[in-house]
Amino acid sequence: MNDIIKALQFEKEQLEARIRLLEDKIESDNRQISEYDHELRQAKQMIDEARKWAEERAYNEALAFENAMSKVAPSEDEIQQAFNEGYISGRACIDSHFEFIARHYGYEAQREQFVEECSEAILAVQKLKRHGSKENFEALEEEVADVLIMATQMRLLMSTSTIDRIVQQKLQRQIQRMKEEEV
Repeated sequence: MNDIIKALQFEKEQLEARIRLLEDKIESDNRQISEYDHELRQAKQMIDEARKWAEERAYNEALAFENAMSKVAPSEDEIQQAFNEGYISGRACIDSHFEFIARHYGYEAQREQFVEECSEAILAVQKLKRHGSKENFEALEEEVADVLIMATQMRLLMSTSTIDRIVQQKLQRQIQRMKEEEV
C-alpha cells in the first residue's frame, strides 16, 4: 500500500510539474499575444493616419483647384456662348463642361458620385454576363459613359499631371508586357 501511495505521489508531482510548465507556456503565449495586439493596434493607427493624411491632401488639392478654377474658369453660360459663336468646338467644349461640373459640385460630392457610378457599372457588367441582350449591352454603355465622366472629373479635381503620368506609365508597362508575350 505504501508503494502505491509513493507511486501516486510521484505521479501527482509529475502532473503538477507539467501543469506549471503549461501555465508558464500559456503566460508566455498571452504576453506574446498582447505584444502582437499592441503592434496590430499601432499598425492600424498608422494606416488610419496615413489614410487621413492622403484624404486631407487630396481634399486640400481639390479645394486649391476649385479655388483656382473659380477665379479663371468661365461660367457655363460663357462656355455655351463661346460654343454657339464658334470660338470653341468639340473637345474644348467638352473639357470645359467637365471642369465646370467638377468645380460646381466639388471634390467630396464628385468622389461619392464616382463610387456610385463605378458600382453601377459593375452591376451592369454582371447583368450583361448573366443575360446577354442588346438592352443590357446598351445599359453597360451608359454606365461606362458615366464612369468616364466621373473619372475625368476626379482627374481634374485631384492631380491631373500625377494621374496623367501614372496612366502613361501603366500604358507603357502594358505595351512592354505585350511585346514580351510575342517573343
